[in-house]
Amino acid sequence: MLFFVASAEAQICTPDKTLTTPGLKPSVLPDATEGKPYNQGISVLMFRDTYQLVFGQKIPVKIDSIRVTKVLGFPAGINYTCQYTSCVYLWDTVRCMRIAGTATKAGVYPITIYVRAFAKVSGLPRQQDDSIKTYTLTVVSGTASLNNSESGQYKLFPNPADQFITLNGLDAAADIWQVTDMVGRQYSIDMQESNKNAVTFSTANLPAGIYHISNGKNRIRFVLQH
Repeated sequence: MLFFVASAEAQICTPDKTLTTPGLKPSVLPDATEGKPYNQGISVLMFRDTYQLVFGQKIPVKIDSIRVTKVLGFPAGINYTCQYTSCVYLWDTVRCMRIAGTATKAGVYPITIYVRAFAKVSGLPRQQDDSIKTYTLTVVSGTASLNNSESGQYKLFPNPADQFITLNGLDAAADIWQVTDMVGRQYSIDMQESNKNAVTFSTANLPAGIYHISNGKNRIRFVLQH
């Protein structure tokens, strides 16, 4: 029975073993779509050593583990599940949590992860509460209303896109184009080919989501699906 329960918990999410330095992966949550199922894993590798300032002196602190006590800020319909019911994360083993559900309302939702650290200071056990505000979950209102493939003299295709986007329009290759996501983060994209009135960019390295591409005067919204 115990083996069955442990196996079931391990299937909640799959830790990303490529995470070899302390932190969280991915660094940015993919967008969710209103009314559609969402399922995203977050891998966690906790840091081991830190310090505490006492009267200006650095006192070594050894972290044994952290426990997630709650996560707030999710849109209605989305919640989290830890890989293990204890919600404990270690410094020497990558563990994960799952963010899943179906969001009922579009918007931008800052997420706060509340944790309790268990450590030893000068050999004495100590607990410390803290919070992690790394993530924001953007819920878009659906693909159909977000495909805006034209702006002024410019047209973009394909939309939804996968590995590339092409912009057609007078002197398109002469303009400087910038790509931002729905919360304003900027991304670099590489130009694959161009002529005077068309330019093609690689989008293979961008996470799936909703983006704007702009030259300062015209802005075109597109959906990226991998």
